[in-house]
Amino acid sequence: MIPITIISGFLGSGKTTFINQILREFQEDTIGLIINEIGSVNLDKAFIKYDQDRIFEINSACLCCVDDREFERAILDLKMQFELQEMQLKSIIIETSGLAEVNPLIQTILKSQPIQKQFFLNEIITLVDAINGEQTLENYRESLEQIAFADRIYITKATSTPYSLLGKLKAINPLAPVSLLKQDQTYLHLLSEDRFDASHTKYASLSQSVLDQAKETKHHRHSHVDTLTLYAENPLSFSDFKDWLVELVELMGHDLLRYKGILSVEGLEASIVVQGVGSTFMIDYGDEIDGFRSHFVVIGRNINVDKIQTSFKALERHKE
Repeated sequence: MIPITIISGFLGSGKTTFINQILREFQEDTIGLIINEIGSVNLDKAFIKYDQDRIFEINSACLCCVDDREFERAILDLKMQFELQEMQLKSIIIETSGLAEVNPLIQTILKSQPIQKQFFLNEIITLVDAINGEQTLENYRESLEQIAFADRIYITKATSTPYSLLGKLKAINPLAPVSLLKQDQTYLHLLSEDRFDASHTKYASLSQSVLDQAKETKHHRHSHVDTLTLYAENPLSFSDFKDWLVELVELMGHDLLRYKGILSVEGLEASIVVQGVGSTFMIDYGDEIDGFRSHFVVIGRNINVDKIQTSFKALERHKE
């Protein structure tokens, strides 16, 4: 199975520079690139220092507006390009345009049978410009959603720690680690950690410590994106939780962006790990954790806090 990593970030966040650094360190022509730039000429491709035969460009429209079949075909055609040249494709990087929404790409990768047979979604990395990042978050909905969908966030162009920006990023997406990108650090390891797909990951990004960071605020609103953290002290019924999750997806519809959780379930020593994007979610077994309470974090728009909190609390089986 071949990992797919999505690199997102608003205009000017440094995506092309970031990708060039990875390619310089990799020193093998085994990474395939899908580059999207709005306009009739893709200037980003010209700035990528890489064998042009390893790059597939989509510049007819923003990737999130491209037909699912065209995006699917781009991934499959890129693999075919490698095979025709008798090269092994080990990884795909997708660089979105600065205005792209990430969710449509995720949904296509997770739901396309031809893609799922050969590829898996490795991780969504979002870059944020330290200089213009706060202003971008305030003015552009696309930037907020890029942050909300991220598995990891990197701040670029920072000469010192931008604490105000850092706080806003953590408020929007408490599940994603936020780090500063430094010019002298290595980037290659970013392609070696499988985080998203249940069959290829131990959910390293969903550790108890990460969820504990979300406890800083039970409900936080930032512009058009909300974050809600839910807790349960006692074990939950797995069957009831699955029904509740389906209802949550139906209730929020397109307003539901991301959600993750670690649950204590009746009759199981192991925890249950849940991770989802939009209407697509995965449930898997986690580690055995003694004496912990369930955490579930919801990131989305227009969250009905009272209704969701009340319904989640009703799942809890209280001890006599």
